[in-house]
Amino acid sequence: GDEQVVAALADSLTDENSDVRRAVVDSIKALSAPNSASTIKKITLQLLSGEWYVREAAQDTLIAVTKKGNTLALACLQELLTRTEWYAREAATVCIRLLSHACKCQILDELGVTCQCQIVEVMIDLTQDPYWKVRLACLNTLQFVANRRDKRVALACRLRLKDGDFNVRTTAETVLRLFE
Repeated sequence: GDEQVVAALADSLTDENSDVRRAVVDSIKALSAPNSASTIKKITLQLLSGEWYVREAAQDTLIAVTKKGNTLALACLQELLTRTEWYAREAATVCIRLLSHACKCQILDELGVTCQCQIVEVMIDLTQDPYWKVRLACLNTLQFVANRRDKRVALACRLRLKDGDFNVRTTAETVLRLFE
């Protein structure tokens, strides 16, 4: 990748026209070096876009240019989980699912609780998010990142079995079967 070209393109990420921002994100995907810190930071900010197609392009780009387990990317994404915009939390959760390694902790206490893997804890907390798309994304993420013996996930799923959204309820049932 040519970082000077990517840096020049990245200046257009603040353009008012969302079609321009999407085209820039797609171009950066083709030109960026793998795991480039500046690219990761700039593309992660595009997950805050109000336009779904810009967020989708940013997700695709972030996944394409970032190696699984990249700590900078995961830290940037975790910051987005605290935002008030539901779509930023949802987009960040999807990226976290695709960029996180599964928990491989073998340490369980007598209650069946694993280590304190931060991403698992954050996803469990977000299953209580006010917005259903975020709850759904978190449940989907937990099935990939949590230890199958982690009883906290089963409890979080049980709490969602009476969720007001059908998709959240059915996903909670599916994930619960994996963790019981």
